[in-house]
Amino acid sequence: MRVSTRMTLALSATCLVIMGLHGYNQLRNEDRDLRSAVEREMRLLGDAVRVAVEASLRDRQMQDIQGLLDATERIDPTVDILVFDRDRTLRAASAGSDAAALVGPILEAVPDALSPALRFDESKPPGRVILALPLSGPGTAGDGPLGTLVLVRPLTEMHRDLADTRRGIVLSVVLLVVAATALQFALGTIYVTRPLIRMAGAMQQMRTDAWTSRLGYDRRDEVGMLGREFDAMVSALDEARQRIAREVESRVGLESGLQRVDKLVTVGQISAGLAHEIGSPLQILSGRARALLARDHTTEETRRHARILAEQTDRITRIVEQLMTFARRRPAHFTTASMVEPVQAVLDLLDHAARRKGVRLDLVCAPDLPQVVADVDQIQQIVLNLAKNAMEASVPGGRITLRLAPSILAGPGGTRRVPAVRLEVEDHGCGMSEEVLARLFDPFFTTRATEGGTGLGLAVVKSIVTAHGGQVSAASVEGRGSRITVDLPLQGPHAIETVHEAGA
Repeated sequence: MRVSTRMTLALSATCLVIMGLHGYNQLRNEDRDLRSAVEREMRLLGDAVRVAVEASLRDRQMQDIQGLLDATERIDPTVDILVFDRDRTLRAASAGSDAAALVGPILEAVPDALSPALRFDESKPPGRVILALPLSGPGTAGDGPLGTLVLVRPLTEMHRDLADTRRGIVLSVVLLVVAATALQFALGTIYVTRPLIRMAGAMQQMRTDAWTSRLGYDRRDEVGMLGREFDAMVSALDEARQRIAREVESRVGLESGLQRVDKLVTVGQISAGLAHEIGSPLQILSGRARALLARDHTTEETRRHARILAEQTDRITRIVEQLMTFARRRPAHFTTASMVEPVQAVLDLLDHAARRKGVRLDLVCAPDLPQVVADVDQIQQIVLNLAKNAMEASVPGGRITLRLAPSILAGPGGTRRVPAVRLEVEDHGCGMSEEVLARLFDPFFTTRATEGGTGLGLAVVKSIVTAHGGQVSAASVEGRGSRITVDLPLQGPHAIETVHEAGA
């Protein structure tokens, strides 16, 4: 319900109550005044008739009394006059009166004839007023009055006047309430409803990025003050939005610069690692080649040197290939997919190698696992690298468990959180020391250099996870196994930034 409607109803109810009470009080005053007027008229008429009747009684002229009653009847036909003797027996009545019907009610209403009495009898509509006056004459001092003069007048005229007054009061109240309601509704619509509707429209425009909407109220009341404060708030919000846009643009530029610096650092690390990793096999190749040139060898020695040269050459080839994979990985192709299928495909691929080594691969998936926006091929590469590392660390009879479950990914500082899917790869192999964990994801860092490890597998995993906007962590205890945890946001690589912009 609109504010103006509520105000109108409240004012209408208030006016109705006040005017109703005023009209009721006015009607009561009118009833009292009319009764006083009727009583005054009856007493004046009664006194005049009593004087005439008492004079006739002194002269003992009963015929004059009847004539007087009939004359009074002709003057005011609405008044019935009756004369009772000392024994309260009817002696005379005006010609138009229904004496038989009036005697009983009169005797009930005026039981005492010793003093004047006036009664309003409204037991039957329209009611009547009864005035009883004692009649005195010669010789009545000790024996009491000679009789009683009774005047009866119906209250029809008084009730008619009251009804007219009541109708006038009701009509006045209705007209006043209607006028006040219409005026309040018009004023409420003009000064309250329309300004608020306009303000609500401006707010809706702000939700559609229309920050140029202004109310421009110049009124000197509360609504005008509210409109001016609204305009000031919109201006402040617009300035804050522009400032945030500039800060976001600056932050994006800074992040791009940091990414370029990070790439340069990575290139430096790769160059240093590459020089070290390729330097070792090249020294071996050079030494073996010089040994072949320096002296004659048997066929068996020649074969052994050639085998070493081939193995080192293959090692250099693998290093270069993985380096190319790490440095020139193709752009990710993000689609909405389930994590179960790519993980299961990798496990099917490694199943034969795992059985040959005597290691068991288990996949545990949470029910109703949500889909994730990711590159399926790169997800398979993550699973392949982690599973192969776990197999290398496991002993025959060991067990490797891969778990998929929903999780929450927290951004920097922990203030921004987005839904994610967690991949855990846990083995019960040899485990790692704190020193190894600290450098686990560094390029070219490996603990299996003698077994042909290049140290690029986990670096590739970290780069893929970072490109997906996720996080990767490792936990390990020497002699008890390791666990690698990967969290990928459901909404893709920019989920954290989207939450940050929405919160801002």
